Amino acid sequence: MEQSNGFLADYDEQLTPPSSPRQDSPKLDGDDAFASPTTDYESFEEQYDRRSTQRWQYRAIGAGLAILFLIFGTGSIISTTYFSAYPASTSMGACGRTPEQARQNGCIFDLMMSGWTHPPCYDQELSDQFLRENNFAFFRDREGTQQVTEAEARLGNYKFIYTNGTFHYQHCTYIWAKQVQARRRSVYVLDSQSRSVEHVEHCFRRVGNPNITQIQLQTGTKLHSSTWRLDCIIGEREVHTEH
Repeated sequence: MEQSNGFLADYDEQLTPPSSPRQDSPKLDGDDAFASPTTDYESFEEQYDRRSTQRWQYRAIGAGLAILFLIFGTGSIISTTYFSAYPASTSMGACGRTPEQARQNGCIFDLMMSGWTHPPCYDQELSDQFLRENNFAFFRDREGTQQVTEAEARLGNYKFIYTNGTFHYQHCTYIWAKQVQARRRSVYVLDSQSRSVEHVEHCFRRVGNPNITQIQLQTGTKLHSSTWRLDCIIGEREVHTEH
């Protein structure tokens, strides 16, 4: 049995919003707090927020469905061909127990996975693209008062840091993109968490039903660094984790 992911703390279970007047009592769609005591009509701001939320949800669901088609539509055909040509799989193993050991073993820290992996399983161009386009902010504390530069976060020396609530959703999109990229190569090379059936299913549920309160928080995602959870696997293999 593969180890549980644990990189990304679920907002509902492990995070509470930073203390501020707005975030102490988060308002979700459908809350009675949105109803005006003096009028039956929505204010302009309420209408705008509701429509923006709906648009975001539609886009997230649409992106998930598109990725599903790519992976299970074209990917299933390619998978059959590759599996016949490369029936055996090879595990490169974990990178070590500490960042120092990981570096000594030639591993690279992938911030989008919040973990160390062997070079064949690291797509630097794709990882850099996600970090560049999303421009995440990183913090040592949940309150967002101790900022960490992206360059420092990329070193992978942290035990945990906080970043934007959107990171969790972009992380899911990232592993789907990694799966598509891996299928385009002659040999299927992908880390264990990006292969994990349970991890992928978790991402489908997360992106398909986004937590709008989490998305809006500057520190809505908690990242746990790992040197040993990512196994770089070459060839076809189905991976299961407890997630």
